[in-house]
Amino acid sequence: MSIITGITHQLKRVHVGVDLTRRFASSVSTAPVYWESKLDDGSIFVSRVPKQAVVPKPEDLPPTLKPVQPKKYHLTDEDKRQIQELRNQNPSHWTRKRLAEKFDCSPLYISLIAPCPPERKALLEAEKEKKWSRMGYKRQQITINRQRRRELW
Repeated sequence: MSIITGITHQLKRVHVGVDLTRRFASSVSTAPVYWESKLDDGSIFVSRVPKQAVVPKPEDLPPTLKPVQPKKYHLTDEDKRQIQELRNQNPSHWTRKRLAEKFDCSPLYISLIAPCPPERKALLEAEKEKKWSRMGYKRQQITINRQRRRELW
């Protein structure tokens, strides 16, 4: 038997009675049909995606991770003055977080009322620079890449 005859016999064995199109169960075939339209060439376009976004009802959503806190507008002018004085007297002790806990408000609000003094900013920047200089090359690259990714958010 020649090589060509052997190949044709093998091809016949493979193709005889065998359907080459394989059928797989998929979620697409069971997905709901939202709308159909007939195209110019006579074929039918079937959309399994709704034309308008489906907005879930609030009762269908899972519960929140943290309870929603109502906003508080309880600080008086005297409280604001006291926050500024404490922050300026000892900014390393009276941080935003500590002041926020003491006066029962957010750290963001503290930073608006009493921003960080320039001396404290310089000290924090020096600590950051010292920490950076102790990092190795790989750790610096990881930090730089993380900052780049964060900018893309």
